[in-house]
Amino acid sequence: IFVEYEYIDQDFNRTLIAAEAQDSFFDDRLKMGISVIRQADGDELLSQQSLSEQDIRILEQAGDNLSRAVVSGVVSNPDDNEINVRYARIDTTVNGEVFSIFKNIPGSPFSNLVVRFSNVGIGNGSYERVGNTINGLLYNWVGPEMGSYEPFRQLPAPQKHQMLAVNGQFQLADNVLWSGEFSLSDFDKNRYSNLDNGDNSDIAILSDLSIRKQNIGFADLNLNYTRRQSGDNFQFFERTREVEFDRKWNLEILDISGETIDEFRTEFSFSENSNLTGEIGRLSIN
Repeated sequence: IFVEYEYIDQDFNRTLIAAEAQDSFFDDRLKMGISVIRQADGDELLSQQSLSEQDIRILEQAGDNLSRAVVSGVVSNPDDNEINVRYARIDTTVNGEVFSIFKNIPGSPFSNLVVRFSNVGIGNGSYERVGNTINGLLYNWVGPEMGSYEPFRQLPAPQKHQMLAVNGQFQLADNVLWSGEFSLSDFDKNRYSNLDNGDNSDIAILSDLSIRKQNIGFADLNLNYTRRQSGDNFQFFERTREVEFDRKWNLEILDISGETIDEFRTEFSFSENSNLTGEIGRLSIN
């Protein structure tokens, strides 16, 4: 069972605009359509409430590499009335090496720091989440590359995603149909920065040729050929691969766009409840 989750954050005001048009020609033998969609986070100061002017300057220099858009997790001038877990900054020694760490020491006058932690993956951090307190989540230093969290804050960047798609289908004969689509995507990971914008755009092409219910005496023959190409930087708005994609192609799930897929499918239909189907395909990953 595959389950997909989506979440929405409130870092920026987001707008979504979409439009679609379609028409037919030559007694509906030719159909053409066009669609446009734009989803964008606001990049004005008034559209967000979590970033300071200094944070925005950091994002301007980070480009698309958002791993560089991080700031200390220590909250400057925390509200004394705000209920949060408080930490003290202390030194500890491991194998002769001194580390400056954050430690929650209840009742200590030195526990006056509010610290935000970010998940950096198993084995990439120095802290581990050890439980909850009345005031919130509690983190404990466990040693370099022994934990999953670090005391820094990842700055959110406003994004913009646009796509133009032109599609069509043409009835070549009564049982022969060609269809296709050309798409152009433009995805900006960080609207605050003009750096690294050269790889924002790319294209994808889908072509499909089908022959349906061609009588060959002992059965009806159905043939289908599909070719799908997408560039390395093409960004889809939603999942396009079938759930069984990795099993079908004997691959681990890959979060990439650049690929070319050719598939040919043959079906012999002997009766309403009896048929024989065969498929062959080729997958090329850029």
